Amino acid sequence: EKLKEEIRHLQNQEGALENEIKNLEEKLKQKQRLETEVKKDEGEIKIASTLKDCLYGKALVKFAARHLFQSILYEANRILKDIIGERFVIQMSREGFNFSVYDPSIGHIRLIETLSGGETFLVSFSLALALSSYIQKTKARPIHFFFIDEGFGSLDEDLLDAVAEVLNQLKQQERLVGIITHLEKFKQLLPAYILVKKDFTSTSMVKLHV
Repeated sequence: EKLKEEIRHLQNQEGALENEIKNLEEKLKQKQRLETEVKKDEGEIKIASTLKDCLYGKALVKFAARHLFQSILYEANRILKDIIGERFVIQMSREGFNFSVYDPSIGHIRLIETLSGGETFLVSFSLALALSSYIQKTKARPIHFFFIDEGFGSLDEDLLDAVAEVLNQLKQQERLVGIITHLEKFKQLLPAYILVKKDFTSTSMVKLHV
């Protein structure tokens, strides 16, 4: 009888423990659900904090400007790829508006200051065309014509041909680029030019070639 009583007591304890295990399992599930909700809330708080920082003072202007520059950089890299292939990729610093280039041949980023004269011109040329293209696409202000003053003297023959091809593509888009240069090669590359020469009296003579 004593053993039977102990068995009943142990069975009662077993039932109580099983109920407690079930309660603990349910509480564990609730804990996991709450942890998931907490992570979600923390993520939303982080986003809200970031938005607050972006909206504070001039931060919104900076945030919007960086977003626009990313679109311009994308177009500039497309133009640069047409000219020199995949030698460079123009990048912008995570903070501010400092530019650099990633050089796949050496596997790391180069500062603009380390570029040669020709490389610097090509990067600037691509950015200028990309900015013009972006303004044109947004219809903010029509830009059908602009000038590029020199910079071509540091380019070799192949790069000059590539630049000329980009300029011809712009012409097909009904956009014209005026080039100020001393290079004779552009007489053959461009469909029309204005030749400015000095005569024996040092007077400038202007002649149109079409």
